[in-house]
Amino acid sequence: MRTPSWDDLQYLMEAVSHGSLSAGARALGVDHATIGRRIRRLEKTLGRAVIDRQRPGLALTAFGEAALAEAERMRDAAATVARLAEARPKLAGPVRITTTGMFATAYLTPVLAAFRKLQPLIEIELIVDERSLSLARREADIALRLARPKDSSLVTRRVATIGYGVYATPAYLKRAKKDGLAFVGFEESPPDLPEVAWLRQAAGDRPMAFRSNYRMAQIEAVRAGLGVSVLPHYAAKGLTQVKLDSMPEKMTRELWLLVHRDLKDAPRFRAVIDFLVERTARDRGLFEDA
Repeated sequence: MRTPSWDDLQYLMEAVSHGSLSAGARALGVDHATIGRRIRRLEKTLGRAVIDRQRPGLALTAFGEAALAEAERMRDAAATVARLAEARPKLAGPVRITTTGMFATAYLTPVLAAFRKLQPLIEIELIVDERSLSLARREADIALRLARPKDSSLVTRRVATIGYGVYATPAYLKRAKKDGLAFVGFEESPPDLPEVAWLRQAAGDRPMAFRSNYRMAQIEAVRAGLGVSVLPHYAAKGLTQVKLDSMPEKMTRELWLLVHRDLKDAPRFRAVIDFLVERTARDRGLFEDA
């Protein structure tokens, strides 16, 4: 049994609803011969006549009447599906995201702006904090962190590997050929922070020209020509990477996306999560390459 073309059935419905082949053809924007050819093709596919050509006008056979009724039900079902699609629930409501100041400023904020263009009813709140806010206490809904937590109530996913290097401005490096390198570093940072250990190893006995506990201030100090520092590749646009013998062989950290297990499948949170996973995967080269 051959399945009739939906287009051919639509030609039949238009012809019958307008009372003649010519009127149906005008409604469809085709010529009289085209609509006649389509109906003959439908009859050939079905192996039965739908038009009673022994009667005047556009008369249907008994089979044609039954076929037309089924085609109209198909058309109504298609319209219902279209209405259901248009009536799908819109994604709306607040989503609170937390991450570090450097990642928020140098990468995440423009990404979230792009997401908002796609989902304008989702309200994004970006909480910048170097501390690990509690997702369990709903201090935030989604977190992007540089360490994998041990909390079993969280769903975790590694979304990127962040590479680091020692960076400075070209002008500063030119001056440093005469005066030697000075470093931009941390003030009262946790001793177990990887960047602190890398900086100490890279700097050795060289002087510290500037210290700050705020990473964006360190970047601005480097851009102002105060010295060199250990920075993630994604935040070092326009700077020059410096190769030092005292540098660690490998400087990378893992970026993890975290969400509370109870929220991971809620539509608005799922939309944000999927977008962030896709974008960080697309930007892999930005994170890993110098």
